[in-house]
Amino acid sequence: MKQLVATLALLGALAGAAWAQDLEPVSFYVPLDADPAATAPQGLPGPEFFLGLRAGYLRAKDADEGTWHGGVQARLFLIEHLAVEGSIEFHQSDFEDGDVVTTTYPVQLTGLVVPFPDWKLRPYGLAGVGWYYTHVKFSGTLSLLEDETVYVVGVHAGGGADYRLGPTASLSADVRYIWLDDTEFDNIDVKGSDISYWQLTASLNFRF
Repeated sequence: MKQLVATLALLGALAGAAWAQDLEPVSFYVPLDADPAATAPQGLPGPEFFLGLRAGYLRAKDADEGTWHGGVQARLFLIEHLAVEGSIEFHQSDFEDGDVVTTTYPVQLTGLVVPFPDWKLRPYGLAGVGWYYTHVKFSGTLSLLEDETVYVVGVHAGGGADYRLGPTASLSADVRYIWLDDTEFDNIDVKGSDISYWQLTASLNFRF
């Protein structure tokens, strides 16, 4: 009987030792010179806010020629895959051989979807709405018509890419199409023109 008990005790001790070898050692010791940031739990990254200058080229479908535009923008990356952008610009377009000149100040609110946030060159899709303060001036053969100012609402969609220059700056470029409704204009000469347009934009952004 004593031999059986001793044998069982020995087997139990051997099994316990084998089980203990499979466990990872756990240490609660933290060196005094350790970096607190390296040992602290890492949370989700916070929002990123960028301000930037933007410029580019656009052409309305019925315009005499293309024109340059410029302005400012702000981007807030709420989470890794989603950002919102606000921008304001200035541009002019000529119609009817220069007899109709439109001066427009677009204010746009845009949502950006970033499918690969960890890439240094990050592609994104975009869509949004805009408010377009537009002044129309008539001259030449249309000088008898009265100038008018309207506020047009439009929508836009497109895509682009953002390239990180470092932790505090980035370059971005995108193309978007802006749909505008000409029914807001009183003059029939403007209503007969397609004022929707493609727009190419590049921007330099700084993180704050």
